[in-house]
Amino acid sequence: MKAMFSVAAGLVCTATSLGLLFWAYPWSVYYGNFTFGYGVTLRSYIIMALFIGAVVSVAAFIACRIPRIQPSAETLVVGLISLFSLIMISVVLGPFGADLPGTRIAGIFFSEFKFMNFIADVGLPTSIVASAFSWWFASRRRRTSTIKPSL
Repeated sequence: MKAMFSVAAGLVCTATSLGLLFWAYPWSVYYGNFTFGYGVTLRSYIIMALFIGAVVSVAAFIACRIPRIQPSAETLVVGLISLFSLIMISVVLGPFGADLPGTRIAGIFFSEFKFMNFIADVGLPTSIVASAFSWWFASRRRRTSTIKPSL
């Protein structure tokens, strides 16, 4: 059940972050105005969305492994781990200049001060979605796992 939740949270946040990436970093600007090919640009968007989904999935799995945690605390843990992980990723790929070979991830999402846009436009909303999904799943899990005394 916990593994299912962490995978579902990762998939939901992958889809959410892909939409947010296309909204915050429009395709028409980053494909239309540069000389990189269609495949490289699309690969950069998809790899970044999958990477964000993996971060959220790991955060959800860590939060599920904490024994006797309240749903509100689990929600807080998932949101904070996701947000701080995405901030660290943006700092490593932005100011420090790391990049994945064969992609334009650093050039599209993290060049100059765009890493700050990434935190505000993609990282924060994705962490909120992960927290909301965690809250829904934790409250559902608590409701269905209670044993009612029989008469």
